[in-house]
Amino acid sequence: VTGVQTCALPICAAQSLDNLISQRKAKPMILVMPDANPEALVSTKENLSLVKNILLYPAWRRREFERSFPAMDDFLGGLYRFAPRPGGRAVAGLSAGAKQSCNLVNMYDSTFTSVGLFSPVVGRRQMPEGSYSRYWIGGGAGDLFHHRINKFRKKLQRRHIPYTMYNTAGGHTWRNWRLYFTEYVQTLFWN
Repeated sequence: VTGVQTCALPICAAQSLDNLISQRKAKPMILVMPDANPEALVSTKENLSLVKNILLYPAWRRREFERSFPAMDDFLGGLYRFAPRPGGRAVAGLSAGAKQSCNLVNMYDSTFTSVGLFSPVVGRRQMPEGSYSRYWIGGGAGDLFHHRINKFRKKLQRRHIPYTMYNTAGGHTWRNWRLYFTEYVQTLFWN
């Protein structure tokens, strides 16, 4: 775990989700959360440099994580009891991990009920053609990708794909991502 990621979502997500379940604010579920930075690439410059480094990483560009999802899903299915249908799974990611979440939904469309995008770095390739998934998008007014988030949201709207937009102050930060995570998981699987 890098200094930037200490007790961030990948580590604290399970604890947070367990707490929300025990408080009856969320149902037990499988929530896939891609880590867009598996090699722990760290930038010494601003956030944008880190995102550029990640986007240039060859394994990330080849969608290796996304292609390995069926094997991970089978492995988890052998360890935990969960419904092998969309109603038992969601996917969520932050920043470039949100882009991976969109890729997963596009590659395995009928697998997920919901996709949570926290300050997503999204573009044309992440737009779904048709979707079984409900989108939840969190974005800050000061986010360096705010314009992309708005373009993505408007495209979802034009295609009549259901989504919820959760706007906050602030930017592309862990503080916002933790807030988005807590808000998002409380919307899952209650209907």
